[in-house]
Amino acid sequence: MRTIKFRVWDKLKKQMILEGVEWNIGIILENEDDFELMQFTGLKDKKGKEIFEGDIIRLIGKDKEFLVEVGFERGSFVFYQFKDNFRMEILDFKFIEVIGNKIENPELLEIKKEDEK
Repeated sequence: MRTIKFRVWDKLKKQMILEGVEWNIGIILENEDDFELMQFTGLKDKKGKEIFEGDIIRLIGKDKEFLVEVGFERGSFVFYQFKDNFRMEILDFKFIEVIGNKIENPELLEIKKEDEK
């Protein structure tokens, strides 16, 4: 069974809060404009780091390497590239590594844009 948990970005304090800690979701939902929730995918990277929605991950396959953003769409987690969204089997990759997230590391999104030109 997959563990359902979230981490929370506090937009006012500009910091990740309550990661991996029990918290009252009612407070967050009442002030939803001040927070961004990111759901745990149930997966971990090659170093054991939990992968959350909004993370930027490096996927290394047989012949290719991708930097992608993890998203949640229509009830499932997907990988976003800037050119188009795509779905792939995780099993096609021998290494998956979290290298940051879209909020704390926006420069990684710029790297992705440059790599895909």
